[in-house]
Amino acid sequence: MTSLTGKGGIPISDGGKKMYKRSIQKAKETTTLKRRKTVMRNKIGQKKLMRESLKTTKRDAAEGKSRYRLLKMMRNELRDEVNGVINDFVRLRALETLVMQELGFF
Repeated sequence: MTSLTGKGGIPISDGGKKMYKRSIQKAKETTTLKRRKTVMRNKIGQKKLMRESLKTTKRDAAEGKSRYRLLKMMRNELRDEVNGVINDFVRLRALETLVMQELGFF
């Protein structure tokens, strides 16, 4: 049988050996639990950051969509305005041609 020694090299009796082994086992379990708790806290923190990041991303996406819709609407309004001006020039050109014909230039 192996002989265990405590602090200062003092030999431990059989009953003391069991208690000593139990205390070491308990310390290992406590350390393991603390490590697991730390890992879980870190994971919870990471998930919280990921959740906040996702919320921010969703908000940015919604803002981007609304900006896109607004720009698209403005583009359509400008296109309508340009088309209206082009139509006005076509009408003016037609009137100019008609006047020139009546005046006998053609």
